Amino acid sequence: MHALDEFLEPLHQGVWEVVIPKESVTEPLSAAWKKSPLNLPTPGVLASYRKGNYHLHETRTEYKVHLDRYDPETHPVRHLVDDAPLLLMIAATVGTLIHFVRAGPPESTEAVLKEQKQSWQWQVIIGLPMILAGILILSDGLDLFFGLVSVAIPVLLIGVGIAIVGKEYLENPDTSRFPSGIFPGLIILAIGIISWFFDLRFWILIVFLIIVVWNFGSAAFLLAGALKKENADREDLATRLILGVLSLVLAVLIVWVPGSGELFLGLAIGTLAVLGGITLIVNGLRLRARMAGRAILDPGIPEP
Repeated sequence: MHALDEFLEPLHQGVWEVVIPKESVTEPLSAAWKKSPLNLPTPGVLASYRKGNYHLHETRTEYKVHLDRYDPETHPVRHLVDDAPLLLMIAATVGTLIHFVRAGPPESTEAVLKEQKQSWQWQVIIGLPMILAGILILSDGLDLFFGLVSVAIPVLLIGVGIAIVGKEYLENPDTSRFPSGIFPGLIILAIGIISWFFDLRFWILIVFLIIVVWNFGSAAFLLAGALKKENADREDLATRLILGVLSLVLAVLIVWVPGSGELFLGLAIGTLAVLGGITLIVNGLRLRARMAGRAILDPGIPEP
């Protein structure tokens, strides 16, 4: 017989989250696990439980447990300030990092700690240039962005074309026959080579055209869906109408107001880059702080 608590030791060794298959837990949850009434809606989560600082998410096949720094029952404000933002920001990132951890050989925990260390380091490394790029774009550096695009798109097309052609030749080693599947790759490769000779205005036109088509299509789809949905929830209907109207207004501005498209694109790309970079850095540093906190509790844990 195995209780859930037997699998939680890695949490005290610096691991962010343990994932335990339900078939490994042969005893029901003890009365100490209290069902949590308030939780962020998460796809696949059937229920959430708390036991002191332990926070459990139950899915159809697994138990996912992480360790909050503050117990929300005894320190609700501290929990909201310290733990909730961490869950919002790094749950998705670290959740993809931690595939499977259970009580077992010590190598499994060490491997997860190593991956977590690499994760926070890469997030900080990537976040810094993202912030710098966003600041450059916001400070009237849109020409720099389009300059990068004018190089990146041809390189991407050429790379995809070569990959398709190479894949066809590897899958069809018979040199006596000409693989018909390479034609799409050759076409993409040719477009990539030709696109080297297009100037910056061409790429600006392409980007603006994509934005216009995207927003007109988004507006039409959302407005049509909202009008057809007679029995729709009022909040859902309002959301669809607002998004549809905003998309339509944006598309009209890009077409009819000179410079509005360039201004919007610069603000959007720059802001997203800065916010994305800040989020990555905060994610990384908070994960490092969590690991450092566990190391202080257990001197045997290596420094993050």
